[in-house]
Amino acid sequence: MSTTYVTPYPPGFPVLVPGQVFSPQILAFMRSLDTPEVHGYRADAGYRVYVDKALEIAATTRPAPPPDPRNAPGNAP
Repeated sequence: MSTTYVTPYPPGFPVLVPGQVFSPQILAFMRSLDTPEVHGYRADAGYRVYVDKALEIAATTRPAPPPDPRNAPGNAP
């Protein structure tokens, strides 16, 4: 799962967005590109991705969302 936008430049349109799962087709497409830069990719480190363990930790430590102010006392329809 991508942690960041992956954007070949040019043309500058994202191929991956944060949270998107990589697929063999996306990786094949990225390898086929002839562009001078790919924002979100480093040749020495690769793509920035979430691994299963990071997703597990995030799922168990995610704080509760803030209360919806529309449900506050006195805001009844």
